[in-house]
Amino acid sequence: FFSTHPPPSAMLRSLVGSEMCIRDRGAAYTLVAGDRGKCVTQTHSGGVEIPYNTFAKGDAITIINHSGSNITITQGSNLTLYNSASAATGNRTLAGRGMATVWFQEQNLAYISGAALS
Repeated sequence: FFSTHPPPSAMLRSLVGSEMCIRDRGAAYTLVAGDRGKCVTQTHSGGVEIPYNTFAKGDAITIINHSGSNITITQGSNLTLYNSASAATGNRTLAGRGMATVWFQEQNLAYISGAALS
């Protein structure tokens, strides 16, 4: 049986490009508009802050903790960050080697979900 549809991986590449850009960080970091659609890896215990009024509806950023220690993902001032697993708001902890994606409903409201996220 042969299908005329391309494999899912080819369809995904056509939607998002052949690879996701990676932005490595080694110190405490505040996300910037240029991180939109990117993967930010953090190797420092300083964590990552998600600022208010920097991203728009539909923007997404993936954060990877590329270390063995926990990092804090900080909810910026005037931003509401909902944990998709519990609807809780506030700062989140991303355990070592964990990965989380942040999706923006509005410039002041985002959802976060991922592995090793609390």
